[in-house]
Amino acid sequence: TDSGKPVPGMCLGLVFGLGGGGAKASLISESYPGLASLVTKWARVTLPKTRDGDDFPFSSLQINYNYAAKKHVDGNNIGPSYIVSIGEHTGGALWTADQGVIDCRGNWRLFDGNREHATEPFQGTRISFIAFTHGLYNKLTPYVANQLGDLGFNAARTDGKDLPFFEAFRIEKSYLTDDHNAAFKAFREARKAEDMPPPAHPGAVA
Repeated sequence: TDSGKPVPGMCLGLVFGLGGGGAKASLISESYPGLASLVTKWARVTLPKTRDGDDFPFSSLQINYNYAAKKHVDGNNIGPSYIVSIGEHTGGALWTADQGVIDCRGNWRLFDGNREHATEPFQGTRISFIAFTHGLYNKLTPYVANQLGDLGFNAARTDGKDLPFFEAFRIEKSYLTDDHNAAFKAFREARKAEDMPPPAHPGAVA
Protein backbone atom coordinates (compact mmCIF):
# COMPACT_ATOMS: atom_id res chain seq x y z
CA THR A 1 0.00 0.00 0.00
CA ASP A 2 1.03 3.68 -0.22
CA SER A 3 1.41 3.78 3.55
CA GLY A 4 3.70 0.76 3.59
CA LYS A 5 1.28 -1.17 5.77
CA PRO A 6 0.27 -4.66 4.63
CA VAL A 7 -3.21 -5.22 3.25
CA PRO A 8 -5.33 -7.16 5.81
CA GLY A 9 -6.13 -10.08 3.57
CA MET A 10 -4.72 -12.89 1.47
CA CYS A 11 -4.45 -14.04 -2.11
CA LEU A 12 -5.43 -17.55 -3.15
CA GLY A 13 -4.10 -19.03 -6.35
CA LEU A 14 -1.44 -17.59 -8.63
CA VAL A 15 1.01 -14.99 -7.33
CA PHE A 16 4.50 -13.87 -8.23
CA GLY A 17 6.82 -15.10 -5.50
CA LEU A 18 9.43 -12.67 -4.26
CA GLY A 19 13.07 -13.61 -3.99
CA GLY A 20 13.19 -15.50 -7.27
CA GLY A 21 10.11 -17.61 -6.63
CA GLY A 22 8.51 -16.69 -9.93
CA ALA A 23 4.92 -17.50 -10.80
CA LYS A 24 3.61 -19.94 -8.21
CA ALA A 25 0.67 -20.87 -6.04
CA SER A 26 0.47 -18.62 -2.99
CA LEU A 27 1.77 -19.91 0.31
CA ILE A 28 -1.70 -19.79 1.84
CA SER A 29 -2.99 -21.93 -1.04
CA GLU A 30 -0.22 -24.49 -0.53
CA SER A 31 -0.65 -24.49 3.24
CA TYR A 32 -4.45 -24.78 3.21
CA PRO A 33 -5.43 -26.45 -0.08
CA GLY A 34 -8.82 -27.45 1.30
CA LEU A 35 -9.68 -23.84 2.08
CA ALA A 36 -8.45 -22.67 -1.32
CA SER A 37 -10.48 -25.34 -3.10
CA LEU A 38 -13.63 -24.51 -1.12
CA VAL A 39 -13.46 -20.77 -1.80
CA THR A 40 -12.57 -21.30 -5.44
CA LYS A 41 -15.50 -23.69 -5.90
CA TRP A 42 -17.86 -21.14 -4.33
CA ALA A 43 -16.54 -18.45 -6.67
CA ARG A 44 -16.94 -20.58 -9.79
CA VAL A 45 -20.50 -21.52 -8.83
CA THR A 46 -21.58 -17.95 -8.10
CA LEU A 47 -19.63 -15.92 -10.68
CA PRO A 48 -21.62 -14.78 -13.74
CA LYS A 49 -20.89 -16.47 -17.05
CA THR A 50 -19.11 -14.72 -19.90
CA ARG A 51 -21.06 -13.44 -22.90
CA ASP A 52 -20.35 -16.76 -24.64
CA GLY A 53 -21.80 -18.68 -21.70
CA ASP A 54 -18.45 -19.94 -20.42
CA ASP A 55 -17.15 -19.86 -16.87
CA PHE A 56 -15.38 -16.60 -16.06
CA PRO A 57 -11.64 -17.37 -16.16
CA PHE A 58 -9.51 -16.46 -13.16
CA SER A 59 -6.17 -17.54 -11.74
CA SER A 60 -6.32 -15.74 -8.41
CA LEU A 61 -8.70 -14.69 -5.65
CA GLN A 62 -7.82 -11.72 -3.46
CA ILE A 63 -9.68 -11.61 -0.13
CA ASN A 64 -9.57 -8.37 1.88
CA TYR A 65 -10.87 -7.74 5.39
CA ASN A 66 -12.06 -4.21 6.24
CA TYR A 67 -9.67 -2.72 3.72
CA ALA A 68 -10.52 0.56 2.01
CA ALA A 69 -8.30 0.66 -1.05
CA LYS A 70 -7.22 4.10 -2.20
CA LYS A 71 -7.37 5.04 -5.88
CA HIS A 72 -5.01 2.73 -7.74
CA VAL A 73 -4.44 0.50 -10.75
CA ASP A 74 -3.73 -3.18 -10.19
CA GLY A 75 -0.38 -4.68 -11.02
CA ASN A 76 -0.04 -8.14 -12.60
CA ASN A 77 -3.72 -8.18 -13.55
CA ILE A 78 -4.81 -8.66 -17.17
CA GLY A 79 -7.85 -6.51 -16.44
CA PRO A 80 -11.27 -8.18 -16.30
CA SER A 81 -12.07 -8.71 -12.62
CA TYR A 82 -15.11 -9.47 -10.52
CA ILE A 83 -15.64 -8.11 -7.01
CA VAL A 84 -18.19 -8.87 -4.31
CA SER A 85 -18.36 -7.73 -0.69
CA ILE A 86 -20.07 -9.50 2.17
CA GLY A 87 -20.60 -8.78 5.85
CA GLU A 88 -22.73 -6.34 7.82
CA HIS A 89 -21.65 -2.98 6.44
CA THR A 90 -22.97 0.15 4.85
CA GLY A 91 -21.18 1.94 2.03
CA GLY A 92 -18.11 0.28 0.59
CA ALA A 93 -19.10 0.46 -3.07
CA LEU A 94 -16.37 0.43 -5.70
CA TRP A 95 -15.53 3.66 -7.52
CA THR A 96 -14.24 3.03 -11.03
CA ALA A 97 -12.85 5.43 -13.59
CA ASP A 98 -14.96 4.09 -16.43
CA GLN A 99 -18.24 3.05 -14.78
CA GLY A 100 -18.53 5.44 -11.87
CA VAL A 101 -19.61 3.92 -8.55
CA ILE A 102 -20.80 0.32 -8.64
CA ASP A 103 -22.53 -1.43 -5.75
CA CYS A 104 -20.80 -4.75 -5.11
CA ARG A 105 -22.42 -5.70 -1.81
CA GLY A 106 -23.79 -9.21 -2.12
CA ASN A 107 -23.37 -9.35 -5.90
CA TRP A 108 -20.41 -9.99 -8.16
CA ARG A 109 -19.69 -6.89 -10.26
CA LEU A 110 -17.36 -6.72 -13.24
CA PHE A 111 -14.66 -4.05 -13.46
CA ASP A 112 -11.30 -3.47 -15.09
CA GLY A 113 -8.40 -3.74 -12.66
CA ASN A 114 -6.22 -1.84 -15.13
CA ARG A 115 -8.38 1.27 -14.74
CA GLU A 116 -8.28 3.44 -11.66
CA HIS A 117 -10.56 2.23 -8.90
CA ALA A 118 -10.99 2.69 -5.16
CA THR A 119 -13.18 1.66 -2.23
CA GLU A 120 -15.85 4.10 -1.12
CA PRO A 121 -16.02 4.82 2.65
CA PHE A 122 -17.86 2.20 4.69
CA GLN A 123 -18.88 1.31 8.22
CA GLY A 124 -19.13 -2.16 9.69
CA THR A 125 -17.51 -5.41 8.63
CA ARG A 126 -16.65 -5.59 4.93
CA ILE A 127 -14.99 -8.65 3.41
CA SER A 128 -14.31 -8.39 -0.30
CA PHE A 129 -13.42 -11.06 -2.85
CA ILE A 130 -11.79 -10.17 -6.16
CA ALA A 131 -11.47 -12.79 -8.90
CA PHE A 132 -8.84 -11.86 -11.49
CA THR A 133 -6.19 -13.33 -13.74
CA HIS A 134 -2.48 -12.79 -13.25
CA GLY A 135 -0.52 -11.65 -16.29
CA LEU A 136 1.65 -14.78 -16.14
CA TYR A 137 -1.26 -17.22 -16.11
CA ASN A 138 -0.25 -18.75 -19.45
CA LYS A 139 3.49 -19.00 -18.79
CA LEU A 140 3.46 -21.45 -15.92
CA THR A 141 5.48 -24.57 -15.28
CA PRO A 142 3.48 -27.79 -15.64
CA TYR A 143 3.70 -28.31 -11.89
CA VAL A 144 2.18 -24.92 -11.04
CA ALA A 145 -0.48 -25.18 -13.77
CA ASN A 146 -1.58 -28.59 -12.49
CA GLN A 147 -1.48 -27.37 -8.90
CA LEU A 148 -3.75 -24.42 -9.67
CA GLY A 149 -6.07 -26.60 -11.73
CA ASP A 150 -6.41 -29.02 -8.84
CA LEU A 151 -7.42 -26.10 -6.62
CA GLY A 152 -10.15 -25.12 -9.08
CA PHE A 153 -8.58 -22.16 -10.87
CA ASN A 154 -9.49 -22.24 -14.55
CA ALA A 155 -6.91 -19.81 -15.95
CA ALA A 156 -3.62 -21.70 -15.71
CA ARG A 157 -1.62 -22.62 -18.82
CA THR A 158 1.89 -23.51 -19.90
CA ASP A 159 1.77 -22.81 -23.65
CA GLY A 160 1.99 -19.00 -23.63
CA LYS A 161 -1.32 -18.73 -25.47
CA ASP A 162 -4.25 -16.61 -24.33
CA LEU A 163 -7.62 -18.03 -23.50
CA PRO A 164 -10.15 -16.78 -26.10
CA PHE A 165 -11.74 -14.47 -23.51
CA PHE A 166 -8.47 -12.63 -22.85
CA GLU A 167 -7.44 -12.67 -26.50
CA ALA A 168 -10.63 -10.78 -27.34
CA PHE A 169 -10.17 -8.44 -24.39
CA ARG A 170 -6.64 -7.49 -25.40
CA ILE A 171 -7.83 -6.64 -28.92
CA GLU A 172 -11.10 -4.90 -28.13
CA LYS A 173 -10.20 -3.47 -24.72
CA SER A 174 -13.76 -4.00 -23.56
CA TYR A 175 -15.48 -6.21 -21.04
CA LEU A 176 -17.42 -7.99 -23.76
CA THR A 177 -20.67 -7.55 -21.82
CA ASP A 178 -23.73 -5.41 -22.48
CA ASP A 179 -23.91 -4.38 -18.81
CA HIS A 180 -20.48 -2.75 -18.91
CA ASN A 181 -21.16 -0.96 -22.19
CA ALA A 182 -24.43 0.44 -20.81
CA ALA A 183 -22.72 1.57 -17.59
CA PHE A 184 -19.95 3.29 -19.52
CA LYS A 185 -22.41 5.13 -21.78
CA ALA A 186 -24.52 6.25 -18.81
CA PHE A 187 -21.43 7.49 -16.97
CA ARG A 188 -20.30 9.35 -20.09
CA GLU A 189 -23.66 11.08 -20.43
CA ALA A 190 -23.59 12.06 -16.75
CA ARG A 191 -20.18 13.64 -17.22
CA LYS A 192 -21.50 15.59 -20.21
CA ALA A 193 -24.42 16.86 -18.15
CA GLU A 194 -21.97 18.15 -15.54
CA ASP A 195 -19.93 19.91 -18.23
CA MET A 196 -17.05 17.52 -17.64
CA PRO A 197 -15.05 16.26 -20.63
CA PRO A 198 -16.28 12.76 -21.44
CA PRO A 199 -13.70 9.94 -21.51
CA ALA A 200 -12.66 9.23 -25.06
CA HIS A 201 -12.97 5.48 -24.60
CA PRO A 202 -13.93 2.99 -21.87
CA GLY A 203 -11.43 3.33 -19.06
CA ALA A 204 -10.07 6.75 -19.96
CA VAL A 205 -9.46 8.91 -16.91
CA ALA A 206 -10.14 12.62 -16.94
